[in-house]
Amino acid sequence: MFFLVEGRAVVETKREHVELGPGQFFGELALMSSDATRTARVRAKTPLRCLALDRASFRSLVAEHPEVAASLLEVALGRLAENAGVGDG
Repeated sequence: MFFLVEGRAVVETKREHVELGPGQFFGELALMSSDATRTARVRAKTPLRCLALDRASFRSLVAEHPEVAASLLEVALGRLAENAGVGDG
């Protein structure tokens, strides 16, 4: 999982492209799921500076701060719903 500190990145899904900037993150789904299926591609739009969080560190963080897991899960579910077209009725 990566947290953007500086720069801009573009998340490319089958449905859309979303630009991310400082303070935003990507890769959370890979840490929350044992399924290795990728749902998006992320490309740097500008030079980036990121903080990386590996699976072991992620598990430790959410064990100590369950509210972080709840917030990340909310974001991840929203992203999955957007990718699946939920609500496009």
